Amino acid sequence: MPEFKDMLKYFRMREGLSQSELAEKLGVSASRISMYEVGKREPDFETEEKIADFFNTDLNTLRGRDIENKEPAAPNTLPPIMEYYNQLN
Repeated sequence: MPEFKDMLKYFRMREGLSQSELAEKLGVSASRISMYEVGKREPDFETEEKIADFFNTDLNTLRGRDIENKEPAAPNTLPPIMEYYNQLN
């Protein structure tokens, strides 16, 4: 099941952005984006909202959760994301 770190990487790559480019657009350091993507750090709520707004998505999707029941999304609810995620190194 996707986690925040996976979804962040998915959205960033979908937009064709490097970690540095995304960091610049969000006003954070590239190392912070890197730490988010490897799961060594979690963003605070304000930063998480900024990321969701930037990618025009909601926090539940960014967190890899189903919007309706607040549970982790089942693989069949996000097939394009999971298909792309499975191709990542």
